[in-house]
Amino acid sequence: MNGHLTARFRKQFPSGPSIHADLQLPIGRSHITVLFGPSGCGKTTVLRCLSGLEQPNEGEIVCNGETWFDAQQHMWSITLGARHAILG
Repeated sequence: MNGHLTARFRKQFPSGPSIHADLQLPIGRSHITVLFGPSGCGKTTVLRCLSGLEQPNEGEIVCNGETWFDAQQHMWSITLGARHAILG
């Protein structure tokens, strides 16, 4: 499966950091994406939001034209199993 993942969101932790993501990624069997950065910069938070384990405070996540998260429309959809099948 080849497709496209767009994620523009912010996750705010109470009394803590605000993590901002702005990603446009190809997805498919031949694509590899790497997140890198110093400890505490938000790599795990971004992955948890993409996988459905965390809900961002604002923004959107769209995969192959299907909206997984949209804060303005109060939409949080698709199961973890379906995301795992797409994201691997």
